[in-house]
Amino acid sequence: MTEEFLVEPTTSLDIGIDPPTPDAGASLAIKMSTKDGTPLPAEGLEAVLLDARMQTLATATVDIDETDGTGRASLNVTAPASVGECRWSLALRAGEETLAQADVTFEVRAHAIAPIVWNVPSAISAGEMFRFHVGLRCSSACVSENWGFVVEDADGQELHSGVMGSTPAPGTDALHFAEVELRAPDHDGRYVWRVRPVDPGLDLPHAPAAADLHLNVVRKPDHVIRVLALDALSREPVARAKVVAHPFRTMTDAEGRAEIAVPAGAYTVFVSGHQYFAFRQTADLAQQGDVEIVAEMHVDRAYDEVDEWA
Repeated sequence: MTEEFLVEPTTSLDIGIDPPTPDAGASLAIKMSTKDGTPLPAEGLEAVLLDARMQTLATATVDIDETDGTGRASLNVTAPASVGECRWSLALRAGEETLAQADVTFEVRAHAIAPIVWNVPSAISAGEMFRFHVGLRCSSACVSENWGFVVEDADGQELHSGVMGSTPAPGTDALHFAEVELRAPDHDGRYVWRVRPVDPGLDLPHAPAAADLHLNVVRKPDHVIRVLALDALSREPVARAKVVAHPFRTMTDAEGRAEIAVPAGAYTVFVSGHQYFAFRQTADLAQQGDVEIVAEMHVDRAYDEVDEWA
């Protein structure tokens, strides 16, 4: 729907919408610039944003670029609360005279709710309990406190239901989360479960989207790999070194010690830490049984001017 021009328009407009597909009820900016036509007056120009009923939504003063005579304006408004196509219009006016008018058309979408899953163990023993974290993030940063979610298996069978906690995840304002404890399948293999948000039923529309939860279920452990990480020169323990015997992993404690319970088999054990070269040793637990490894960690010296002249 357009307004009748009071005079034949002599200028055309470029319209930009940021974001181009806004969430319902979210803030957006309508940016206007003139692209051709007769010279514009230096003062008294106004950009007027109109809804489908020709009611004024926002106005802004138009600034004229002295180098090329282009007029520019930005209007900050709120997107409609309903999902679907929105058709507005923007008029360039000098007093009561409309110099140009352009359609402002865009799609309004529902807020997307995306599950975020973290701290899933890299390997889970068959039939054992394991824990992980689930958070819910809204595309418009709505606070997700008390929002519901369910965890389903590959057949859609509900395994767990819960709600987000009252405290957001560290470093965030709106990503609330919950800790989940579940039992792994009884047989080893790779499984894909699903985390599905529950529609929070708010005034503004929200569209929940499921996320995959990948599980690597292994045979129950019958052996232990014990690691002691030491600085090769000082013989001091190396704390918080990463210990990996794929697909198992852990960290050394303050005394440089770590244990990984694994099924019988052959493994390559890697130990790595900040400022140290990675240590590697193979172990065949099917033949050796439990294994104890002393990982002597050598400092990875940084490149400096001495190296350049060596």
